[in-house]
Amino acid sequence: MDKLCIENIYSLLESYKEEKIVKYARRVYPDAKNVLGVSITNIRKAAKTIIKSDFRYFLNNYAFKTHEDVILYGIVIACCNVNIKERLDLFGNFMPHIYDWSSCDTISLSFKFKDNEYKDVYNFLMQYTASSKEYELRTVIVMLLYHFMDRKYFPDLINVIERIKKDKYYVQMAAAWLLSVMFVKDKDFIYNYLEICNLDYFTYKMTLQKIIESKRVSNTDKNIIKAMREKINKL
Repeated sequence: MDKLCIENIYSLLESYKEEKIVKYARRVYPDAKNVLGVSITNIRKAAKTIIKSDFRYFLNNYAFKTHEDVILYGIVIACCNVNIKERLDLFGNFMPHIYDWSSCDTISLSFKFKDNEYKDVYNFLMQYTASSKEYELRTVIVMLLYHFMDRKYFPDLINVIERIKKDKYYVQMAAAWLLSVMFVKDKDFIYNYLEICNLDYFTYKMTLQKIIESKRVSNTDKNIIKAMREKINKL
């Protein structure tokens, strides 16, 4: 892929832009910068084009001009044909460029791992649990949510949630989201955890709220959670 092809990628994204997506992004992605207005479907289409070409040249030479450029770059890392060590090295170098919840969540979802790679991925993510950066921490939580939602990992997930710094909004919301999905998978485990947890008030309240809003939780369980919410509201 030469410089002309790099420019063609910018042009390709430009050809996909839609004003309705720009308007939607302004409403839903408040931290997104320089939104071009390209759907995730079309960003993934552009990523496939790059991966079939010289994706390493792209990764070494592509500059971020728009919000979509960041997402495109992350998806290429997630999906290109490299071994797990190189993929995680690329992801680690790229992590500081993740700056809002939409890029974090879209890129995190794009990864697919082989069974023998999960240990490496988990160890990689644990390096960031002591971070104070909002989107590094959110990326850790969302990656765990998308890729480690097996019951055998639940004690480890709780350990992560308990020890990371949760003083930023998008970290708190990610933690609440993770716990609500865990509730769907094993409600008794999360019931017991919520009785003894050390969550801050906001994360705890939002966890209850997300469980109540879930379409995969029974009305009976929702009523129990509502009672827990009423209890903390009276404190």
